Amino acid sequence: MDFEDIRQMERLTERFERAARDYDDLQNEMAGHEVGRIARFLTEGSPKSADGKRRDKERRSIETQLQIMMADAAYRALFDETVQILHDAQSRIETVFARIDSLRIETEATIEALESRAARLPDGSLVFQDQDGTTRLANGQAVDAELAATILWRGDEPSYEDWAHKQNRAERLDELESQARTQQVTLGKMQARLDDPDDPPSTDALRRMQEEAERIASELEAALEADAPRKLIAPEVDKIGHEASVGLVVPTL
Repeated sequence: MDFEDIRQMERLTERFERAARDYDDLQNEMAGHEVGRIARFLTEGSPKSADGKRRDKERRSIETQLQIMMADAAYRALFDETVQILHDAQSRIETVFARIDSLRIETEATIEALESRAARLPDGSLVFQDQDGTTRLANGQAVDAELAATILWRGDEPSYEDWAHKQNRAERLDELESQARTQQVTLGKMQARLDDPDDPPSTDALRRMQEEAERIASELEAALEADAPRKLIAPEVDKIGHEASVGLVVPTL
């Protein structure tokens, strides 16, 4: 055997040894065994890699936990019912938003019409007469009698009560919209709780969600339907030029 034959045999031996080592490494990677070398055959996200198998095991564990809860027919029915109630409550809040927008447009148009008919002071400030004949600014502050005497009244000006009622209505709509936004977030958190596969809510928690969702939607609807204007309390100070100590008091809905 000459030198070339020997070199050929050595190269074949090295190739067989490398192939054997590669095969062993592949088997270890598939089994998730650490061999002290960087993984060369399976990518990190591969389902057969150690990392892939770990994540797949975690996923199956989560699914199994939720499936155990949903396997109970009574729980599943209550869960599905809760999902529907939360969805309905969100839809009812969206309806509240739509009605608020419609009422706001109507109210703002009415306020503009009232302001266009209102009397004004020389500086352009709006003034109204209340039911007692007192001349008041838009903020409710009484106008000095001498200044009020300079106003030319046409006779068709809106009363202070009419104007204040519409202003209160606009403020109430703004407050109600803010409340609805807050409650919408509350419902969203409930829905996120239902979507948590790692910690399914108990039957008691589902019932509380249903009760809370119904309460939220019903209270917002009732507030929107409230027709009674909020009570108006005129300022204690009755002359322009003095600091008013009390403004319009608006009871909380």
